[in-house]
Amino acid sequence: MTDCRPPLQDVVCPICSKVAGETVYSLKGQGVRRTIVKCVPCDLLFVSPRLTGESIAAKYADKSYFEREESATGYQNYLADRDLHLAFFRRQLDDLERLTPKGTLLDVGCAGGFLVQEAVRRGWSAEGVELSPFASEYAREKLGLKVVTGSLRAAGFPDETFRAVFMDDVIEHFEDPLVEAIEVARILEPGGWFFLHTPNAASPWRHLMGRRWVHLKPDEHLFYFDPASITKLLKKAGFEVVSVRACSKATNLQYIFGVVGKRMPRLGRTVNRLFGSSAFWRAPFPFRGGGMQVIARKVAPRADL
Repeated sequence: MTDCRPPLQDVVCPICSKVAGETVYSLKGQGVRRTIVKCVPCDLLFVSPRLTGESIAAKYADKSYFEREESATGYQNYLADRDLHLAFFRRQLDDLERLTPKGTLLDVGCAGGFLVQEAVRRGWSAEGVELSPFASEYAREKLGLKVVTGSLRAAGFPDETFRAVFMDDVIEHFEDPLVEAIEVARILEPGGWFFLHTPNAASPWRHLMGRRWVHLKPDEHLFYFDPASITKLLKKAGFEVVSVRACSKATNLQYIFGVVGKRMPRLGRTVNRLFGSSAFWRAPFPFRGGGMQVIARKVAPRADL
């Protein structure tokens, strides 16, 4: 009988290159168990063994990643939630503009290009890179933005091109986040700014929800940083971490129960049927769901791997 399960690979800690010895979670993913382990010295959680790079890339190339109904991965409907995403991106750009004059900006994993669009509107020379052909084509064709389809390293930007690089809800997806952070340092100008948003493994929500924490998606989120581990990784890549803080995002009940519905479809459908036509269902409000915003500055040359 042919084994149809996707191939897996063992992983070492990207910060210290050691094999993690402590199992934290054993979760179901794509029909099999996925193990999330901890590198105790680096305080980093990550999936090992995990899917290969080819399997991971194929997931994001599928349009359904941005428009899923009842899957536990991807977005409910990224494009329809534009206003929620924009509220967060505007706050980030406000933070950036308090630190530096406008210049060149890159959004890595820019999805439909909403942050890039807002940055251009404000006067930045902004562009994006996005792995998904569907999302990057939307950004180019519908919004008229400069967005490259593919990975950051494949884009081949020249050294010291950008004043600021954004990576929102992306670094946890990479096969090797250190390599990607080093690439960001290469393309940033001296003193350039690196903004990240990622799930915070030290969040009270993770400890409260345990294995039901919404960010535990072992076929999608491969790494789970806390303030200490993200600081160690960025320092190794040539950055000084300026700030790490818990960060709220704009959301609404429609979005929250859309996420709940991926884990508990019957409950999600029932609540949507009862309240889906109500005005309050789509009314935005700030919510801290366990994410953190990291602001770092390039201060050193490229680190050796």
